[in-house]
Amino acid sequence: MTVLAAIAGLCFAPAGICQVSVIDDVVAPEHRGEAFSWLGTVYGVGLALGAAVAGQLVSFSGVRTALGLGVAATAAAAITVTVGANRLVPRDPGVPSRHRPG
Repeated sequence: MTVLAAIAGLCFAPAGICQVSVIDDVVAPEHRGEAFSWLGTVYGVGLALGAAVAGQLVSFSGVRTALGLGVAATAAAAITVTVGANRLVPRDPGVPSRHRPG
């Protein structure tokens, strides 16, 4: 379990960095504060709901079911990001992002 927690932690930091980079690229400077606030709010709500749902699943169906839901949710998030990434439009397409090479 410790190894799985460490792997999850190693994945969290790059995901957070990518989210901040996307907000920086897509959101106008005057709206970034609100965008970061929404990001923090979504994290908080997701953590609270995830803990509540996982706790209930562990109580009624066991640990494997809760871990399975986590894997399924991660896969759904990865698919959503992969499909939706092409819809993001940088603020000014003519100006290269400081987060992308080139």
